[in-house]
Amino acid sequence: MSHNEQPLSVFPAFFKVRNKHVLVVGSGLEALAKIRLIAQTSAQIVVVAPNPEPQLYAYLKELAELGAPVKWHDVPFDVLMLEGVVLVFAATGDFKQDYTIATTAQRMHILVNVVDRPELCDFFTPALVNRAPVAVAIGTEGSGPVLTQLIRLRIETLLYPGIGHLARFADRFRKKAETCITKGKNRRRFWRTFFSGAVACAIFRGDEAAARVHAERLLTSHQEENNVIYFLWCNHGVIDWLTLGEQRALMEADIIIHDINVGKEILRMARRDACLFCASTLLYSVPEFAKNFYRKGKQVLRLIIDKDQLATEVKLLGVHDIKVEIIPSLSAAVLNKDGCLSDMLRAQVGRDSF
Repeated sequence: MSHNEQPLSVFPAFFKVRNKHVLVVGSGLEALAKIRLIAQTSAQIVVVAPNPEPQLYAYLKELAELGAPVKWHDVPFDVLMLEGVVLVFAATGDFKQDYTIATTAQRMHILVNVVDRPELCDFFTPALVNRAPVAVAIGTEGSGPVLTQLIRLRIETLLYPGIGHLARFADRFRKKAETCITKGKNRRRFWRTFFSGAVACAIFRGDEAAARVHAERLLTSHQEENNVIYFLWCNHGVIDWLTLGEQRALMEADIIIHDINVGKEILRMARRDACLFCASTLLYSVPEFAKNFYRKGKQVLRLIIDKDQLATEVKLLGVHDIKVEIIPSLSAAVLNKDGCLSDMLRAQVGRDSF
């Protein structure tokens, strides 16, 4: 197993906390940090903080003045406070007390996070980039909180502040898109244009009226895309060498047929709901197998290592009038330079794909 294949010891997930009770126990800065994080959600926050430090007291007062859903108990922790709670954060700074809180909650099947005690945690709190409803969570399984913050800062600079507004705006058009556009590659192409074109630009400059016009126009002008079988020559096996076009093809394919030696890192770039087939295990020829999915309107991607086999498969598909396209890549550029594709084969591809 390579260093890049190290399995995670945690499963990344998002908890639904709207109108649910989340308990934070602690009177110091550690508790304050957790409350600040939870306050970015729509949870009902319950705070157990006897004699809180000034910063925590000031923040609780601020939340109360804003009408935030926070209930503060200025008394020691009691097991009855766990009733109706879905998550617990133990942040007292006292090991014995945190241990008692954690074990008591766990006996009641309530998930617990204990500050600076990963061995007692059922879950870890990630660094959060909040563009609600868009959220990016970064974690290191509790081993590198400074690293998570550095990564968070980088991601903050990549995401437009208005991307959450764009996501909410898109939700208004979801039902229309489902009605007007067939599921699969055509709908994905519509949303890719929606999120990267004139609609997004209008939202980011604060012109929602223009965004609505562009969105309606995009819905009415959308054209169903002719199906294509894509070929990607990936003999290098290095994920860092993939071009943006290759990455997009991997993430948009419904069906991926790959040679046995194609790197696992490359295959992991596929969508989770994509179907992957190893070419060496098929009961009949790859072109015949790919053709069946092509006829059903599926977007097929062929990942191939042997350039002579690539030429053969493209030629066979062309005989059946199936449109194919070789995705421009570093490997394909070398293949083109070597001149292994004949003029006849280029005619089957339909254009100079390199």
